[in-house]
Parts: sequence; structure tokens; C-alpha cells
Amino acid sequence: MKEYERTSTTVINAYLLPVVSSYLASLVRKLTEIGVNAPLLLMQSNGGLTTVEQAGRLPCHIIESGPAAGVVGAQALSQASGIDDVVSFDMGGTTAKASLIENGMYSRAVEYSVGAGIMVGSRLLTGAGYRLKVPAIDLAEVGAGGGSVVWLDAGGRCRSVRVAQVQVQALYVTG
Repeated sequence: MKEYERTSTTVINAYLLPVVSSYLASLVRKLTEIGVNAPLLLMQSNGGLTTVEQAGRLPCHIIESGPAAGVVGAQALSQASGIDDVVSFDMGGTTAKASLIENGMYSRAVEYSVGAGIMVGSRLLTGAGYRLKVPAIDLAEVGAGGGSVVWLDAGGRCRSVRVAQVQVQALYVTG
């Protein structure tokens, strides 16, 4: 492993560790309070599952877990439909992500980048952000989502909700 990727992965993991471990502990506590007594497994960026304890120690492995889950689901649907070659597409509020499923299998990357408004490191797109040397489903991301919620209030002012902690700006006013 190259030193930059190793250092970057370690720093990102250390940065996420207190927030993710605290959130997961709270989640487990609240599930226990409402009587949920079942194993809790979390999706990893590579499409596999992990325990809450492991995810709390290595949060860098769950950064792209949501989009990875979408690709795993798309793969299952493609197999059930008998379609071997599929483009999985996930448009959120701030980003859009795509992945290829070829011959019934999604591709994996051994490292990728995050934190530049674009997730890169796939064979589809390379370049910016902080490198993570962790296995992940091969995703290409652009910072152009479509799920932001905006509306005009009674006074004609543009209003929005926060999406991924990013306040929608006034560019929506002109349409």
C-alpha cells in the first residue's frame, strides 16, 4: 500500500470513529428500548455485511454503504429478471451515482476517493478527494443530484429543506 493512501485512510477513519461509534451505540440502545432483539448487521461499501461493533471500529468501510446497497439490490433484480448487463443508477439530493453490472456481477474497486463533491476511483472516473484504501463496489459519482426539496412560500420566497446538511441555495429561485 502506498503511504499517502494508508495515511489518508487512517486519518479519515479516525475522524469518523467518534461520530459513527456514538451513533451506532445510540441506535443499538434505542432498538433495545423498543424491544428489538435481533442481530444488527450493516452494509459495507464493498457490498458485504458487518457487525455494529466492527463498523464502529472501522467506519471507513461503511462510507459508501448506501449506494453499495443499491447496487447489490440492482444485481439481485437483474439476476431475477435474467438480464446480465445493467447500469445501476442512484440519484440523491446532492449526488448521482452509477455502477455497471456486467455478466451478472458488479465490479469492485480496491480503493476510491471521497470528499471532493465527487466520489472517484472507479474505472469509470478517477481523480479527486481523499484516497481510501478499502474495498468498495465500483461507483462513479457526480455532484449533481435531483432530490432537493424546494417550494415557494406564501410570500413568493424560495424555501428548502436541508439535504445532507447542505442548504439549498437561491439558484432555485429562477427555476
